[in-house]
Amino acid sequence: MHLPRPTLPPPERPQDTAANFNRYYYLILGRLWLILLIIAVGVGGAWAWLQRQPFIYASTATILVEQPERRVIKMERVESEKLESEELGAQSLLTAEQMLKSKELLFRVATSLSLNEYFDSAWQKSDGSKFTLDEVVKILGNRVQTKVRRLTRLIDVTAEDSDPKRAQMIAEAVVTEFLKYSREQNESLSRAANEFLNQEADRLKSKLNEAEQKLQKHRMENDTVSLEDKQNIVVDKLKEINLQAAQAKEDRLRLEADLEQIKRIEPSNTEELLRIESVAKLPEVAEMRLKIVNAESEFAALSKRYFPLHPKYVEAVTQKSNLKQSFADVVAKAGDSITKRYQAALETERKFDATLKQQEQIALALNSMEIPYNVLAREVASYRSMYDAVITRLHETTITQSLEDTPFRIVEQPRIGTEPVKPNRLRILIFAFFLSFAAGIGVVLALDWSDITFRSVDEMEKNLGLPVIAAVPDAASLKSHNVLVSHPKTGQAESFRTLAASLIRIGLQENGRAFLFTSAVSSEGKSFNAVHCATAFAQNGFKTILVDADLRCPQLHSALLNGKSEYLGLSDYLSELITLQQAIAPTRIDNLDLIPAGRYCPNPMMVLSSPTLPALIKRLLNDYDRVIVDSAPVNMVSDTLLMAKYFSGVCLVVRNGKTPRPAAERAVWLLEQSSANIVGTILNRLPRGHGAGYYFYYFGDEYAKRTAHGAAAA
Repeated sequence: MHLPRPTLPPPERPQDTAANFNRYYYLILGRLWLILLIIAVGVGGAWAWLQRQPFIYASTATILVEQPERRVIKMERVESEKLESEELGAQSLLTAEQMLKSKELLFRVATSLSLNEYFDSAWQKSDGSKFTLDEVVKILGNRVQTKVRRLTRLIDVTAEDSDPKRAQMIAEAVVTEFLKYSREQNESLSRAANEFLNQEADRLKSKLNEAEQKLQKHRMENDTVSLEDKQNIVVDKLKEINLQAAQAKEDRLRLEADLEQIKRIEPSNTEELLRIESVAKLPEVAEMRLKIVNAESEFAALSKRYFPLHPKYVEAVTQKSNLKQSFADVVAKAGDSITKRYQAALETERKFDATLKQQEQIALALNSMEIPYNVLAREVASYRSMYDAVITRLHETTITQSLEDTPFRIVEQPRIGTEPVKPNRLRILIFAFFLSFAAGIGVVLALDWSDITFRSVDEMEKNLGLPVIAAVPDAASLKSHNVLVSHPKTGQAESFRTLAASLIRIGLQENGRAFLFTSAVSSEGKSFNAVHCATAFAQNGFKTILVDADLRCPQLHSALLNGKSEYLGLSDYLSELITLQQAIAPTRIDNLDLIPAGRYCPNPMMVLSSPTLPALIKRLLNDYDRVIVDSAPVNMVSDTLLMAKYFSGVCLVVRNGKTPRPAAERAVWLLEQSSANIVGTILNRLPRGHGAGYYFYYFGDEYAKRTAHGAAAA
């Protein structure tokens, strides 16, 4: 009789985004009443609060902040110059805005208006005493608002009060006192600047006189009146001697190089010696060259007139030959001439070097005298420059003090408000609505997240790992009736027919005909489901018997027999006090019999653990097509665990929104430990109406009605 589990595996459902969205949609739809209640409370509370709030009026004055440019007078050209940049202008706007809300300015406003003397309800304390000035300043800080208009140089100053006239008076006082305060600050800064500049001018004048006296004393003591002229002469002479010394050194180096070349050439090698520049430029060499050229010219003329044996021709040849020999002798002795010139150049170079060093010493002496002189001269120039700048600035400040004016202008005077600006009832009510709506959504989600019960078919299948073979909708008005008999056209009745069909399918597949109904805790509806499942079997033509095995809290006799409170039944039979025929009681429903729980049993566990129980089930299966047994809750007593293994399948009833998940999980674990074959679960009392789609369940009311009408017509 034992059937393997699971017989009906739970269907796989993709967990996509749309499914998750639908879950929250139906969750919110199912608790829409709670959201509407929170919205009603929130909006109602906001409306009640608004009724107690006084109307607040506003008055606004607008101030123009001109481009911040300090105009000073340049004494040398008498023209204007802008000193501040655009960045400084933006900073001045923000500074002006903060000054309009400063405590000092608000204190001046409170003092000028004597606001602490007002005694009306807007300013009066709850005990009837007056506010102090500090308290009034704090109130003004909350009632005076400033704002810079975007992309403009305008600042709006808004005062709020329950009295529109007083709001206008406060706004006017704020801008008036601000202009006075700004003007006083400018005058104070100008006076402080003048005082500082006068003191600085006196100090610099004294320093300048002292520096000039030191400079004059140094001139007299060191005769430095014409120091600059002396330095110029020495510098010019130093440049000239330096050039001459350089030229002498260059000549000496050239002659020295030529001497080295002459030493390497034979004296008889006239051509090589003449290639040396110094040799070629010797006066005697040049003179001999000229003589040879002349002699050759004369010889050329004679050769045209005379024959080679003519005496004049021979004389000319002899003369030319002698000149060439003399030229060779002069070139051969050029080394001596170059040596003499080298010695002369060396001596000249030494004289120039000595003169240069002497002139440098003179320049150094003048420079040593110039250092303290320059220090004193720079000190005098520095003090004179600073003194002149301070005097110029002092004159400019004196002139601009009379020209400068505050950069703030009132472009719009405050007016008395005719319409209140606070509270904005429509905005507050809309805000309260959306806030309450969000709070309602949050409460619904919080309740869902904190709920540890089962709320849907797929949730129960996922957590318990068992298929849901039926989902029974809630019908509070029908729970005391057998809906398959009294209301067969309802969706609840159809759900029990679905339950019976599922168990019939299991019976066909596994030859199972005996089913045990139980629950994790009490009040889950196990007896209600057992009665209706048995009724559905009976209406489908199966000879069915229903056994009330909940000996501690029997209920089936009152649901089916409607007779006396106590019948002979299961406890009496298992105790061998009556026969089986005496324990069976017929019901008003065709094909359905009942074995009541029987008379009071002091020890149900001992009775249900007797060997008579499995024998009774076998006997009933011989006489009936289906055996349905209602037993006690699993987690409360051990009665069900003792007999669960004797049945073809166990149906665990779980009540929607009531059975805790841990309790159901423990019940499944206990049944599995008792070798029970759990064929599936029944999710009982699912909600109807709005949000029912969330529970992954479709009611069959319409199809049930059509089926009933068709049967009636037939």
